[in-house]
Amino acid sequence: MNRRFASGRRCPPARDHVRFGAALCTAVLLVSPRAAAQENDEVQARINYVYATQFGFGGYKVGGLNANVYQLPIAFTVDDVIGSWDLEIGLPITYGDFGFSTSVDVPVDREDGTREVENFFVRVDTNTIGIEPRLQLDIPIHALPGLRVSPFGAFGFGTTFDTSGSARSTSGARTNFSFTEGQFYTYQIGVTSLYTYPWNDFTFLLGNAFLYAGDATFGGGGDLGDDVEGYGTFRTGIEVRHPLGFTFYGIAPDVGAFFVYNLFTPSLQFTRVARRTLEIDEIFELGATVGAAKPYEISWLPRVLNDALDEFRIGIGYQTGQRLDGVRVTFGVPF
Repeated sequence: MNRRFASGRRCPPARDHVRFGAALCTAVLLVSPRAAAQENDEVQARINYVYATQFGFGGYKVGGLNANVYQLPIAFTVDDVIGSWDLEIGLPITYGDFGFSTSVDVPVDREDGTREVENFFVRVDTNTIGIEPRLQLDIPIHALPGLRVSPFGAFGFGTTFDTSGSARSTSGARTNFSFTEGQFYTYQIGVTSLYTYPWNDFTFLLGNAFLYAGDATFGGGGDLGDDVEGYGTFRTGIEVRHPLGFTFYGIAPDVGAFFVYNLFTPSLQFTRVARRTLEIDEIFELGATVGAAKPYEISWLPRVLNDALDEFRIGIGYQTGQRLDGVRVTFGVPF
């Protein structure tokens, strides 16, 4: 019994060739007629790695993609580099564990000349690791106390590793796929603003961001070719904080609740194995944070670490929008 693509090309009996990458993944495997018509027998399954980098630390599901992202948010601030302007230098390291899964109907030629449709469960897994150095200026607007504007730029690179995949039919037949790992780069550029307004015991924070981000594969990297994607994001969010009313080892904690709205143009795209491209225009996020209501200092720590403690804040947020659901850990201001 031979398995065929919808176009009539035959697959090898033991395995097929798969082109897979971190940002863009084109899988040449067991294609259904519907999918083949739209992608010339090559069905793309895009991770959208630059979105995973923006997501941070947590996990999300979208279509047939399950993503677990673990980011080490390394950053430090250099004060007063230009007058009262501060420079934040970020070196986030991101590890991603991505899995695609779907079922697909495949025409199968029998030895007696008849053709039947057999269902296959397709699974593709890959891991990525990358780093994206980031520079951001923090500029206070003296004409409006409490407002800070921050232009930024980031450029990073990474690679896939330990990629595997298979297709299993309802009859028990299994096909394994071979892979060539690929290298990619990501970039972001934009500007953010943060306005802080204290009122009684409450603190209100209003944030906005305009940014353009994208990713691409290095020429000749793995089987990826010169694939490129990019999109713009408008983000706006609000957080309300209130002290908890007690002190713990000299720290006065507070709690906050936040809401963030993200608008993407063009849409975020998550293409899927043997499925239509899933486009996402909007993502909403609700969450909570805890931190210190007032600055505090540990006498035996150097100043740079005390400054980091003053700004340390941790929270958790739930994201949803157009078939995407995710939970992430936030550090600092969540927008």
